[in-house]
Amino acid sequence: MGVDPDFLVLFTTLAEQESVSKPLLLFDLHLALIDNVNRNTYKDDEKDEEEDGKPSRELALELLVVLLSHASLEQLDPALFLPWLESNDLLLVSMGYLILGNFATSDTNINTLISGHVIDLFFNNLNLENERVHHSLLGCLRNCCINVKTREILLGRHLVSKMVDMAGRSISTGIMLKIVAILRLLSQNNEDVSTKIGTDSVFVGKVVSIGRNGTEFSSTLGQLNVEAARLFSSLITSSKSEVVSSTLVEAGVLPFILSLLSSGHPIMLNQAILPLCILSMYSPLQPNLVLSLPPEIFDKISNLIENQIVPNEIKFNALNFLENLGNHKNEQVLKNMRESDLKRCIAVFKEELEKIRETVTREMAQIDYLLSLL
Repeated sequence: MGVDPDFLVLFTTLAEQESVSKPLLLFDLHLALIDNVNRNTYKDDEKDEEEDGKPSRELALELLVVLLSHASLEQLDPALFLPWLESNDLLLVSMGYLILGNFATSDTNINTLISGHVIDLFFNNLNLENERVHHSLLGCLRNCCINVKTREILLGRHLVSKMVDMAGRSISTGIMLKIVAILRLLSQNNEDVSTKIGTDSVFVGKVVSIGRNGTEFSSTLGQLNVEAARLFSSLITSSKSEVVSSTLVEAGVLPFILSLLSSGHPIMLNQAILPLCILSMYSPLQPNLVLSLPPEIFDKISNLIENQIVPNEIKFNALNFLENLGNHKNEQVLKNMRESDLKRCIAVFKEELEKIRETVTREMAQIDYLLSLL
């Protein structure tokens, strides 16, 4: 007897609420669904499709994914899904990675999930030519890469090269978004990885091209541009290499990094400022950097300095960047700085720091220097 698709759709909608999903998990609905899938209970329902064209089997799997997104470590045994990852059924492979990706949200869960066999399956399934599998697998990998120990394991299995190769073959913005997110995590505080990625002009050029030339704006493209900016920031700050910096600037990454100055999040503001500090240390200033610093950019830095939710440490990084620029005595840069709101904002910031002058003597000297230039 078939399963009513409307019933599955209704339960999926209800299960999105934790207050509903928790009792369902306590009654082991997830185990019943897993058992039904494994016994091909929905096999005869392949032709019973909802209006969106999904058979009951797929709807049941979607219910399971939503339900298990609220499961505790005690309720979800990753081993239940390993046979799915080894299956020739690509829908099962995809759903298995979605479930495990939702599970991989803490160090404890990731450590429970990761084993040599699971990692073998990750790399084997990356070779499958199926975009749906790639989406769910890459999402799972991205979550696992948040864990430092797992990152080291995956780096030892040459995940960077695998991701760069996959990026070269992909034309999907969604796939590229997840690849860029994974590479950003792998590059954090890793000089060798950052140098390897940052000097790969083909990969960097492709990311820049997709970000710039999307035929139409979408939320996925917007997310890709933000992730790309954060990756490029990490490559510059982690590599600490003038060669990497030059490669990236020539490839056109500055608009991505500078776009982070429009963020309301202090972390992203700092991810814009830190690479600019490094780029502004090199002499002479790269022409692309000079051209990328109109008065409007300095106005955004002024906003950062005035923003009360931004910690002083980030504001001090901004002062370092401005001091580095001032030391070059580049007339165009100085002109743009003077045409912005920097002088007023820095003067106000100086008044605020007067209260703690003894602890910020270096920064006060920086401010006096900048005010003399402006």
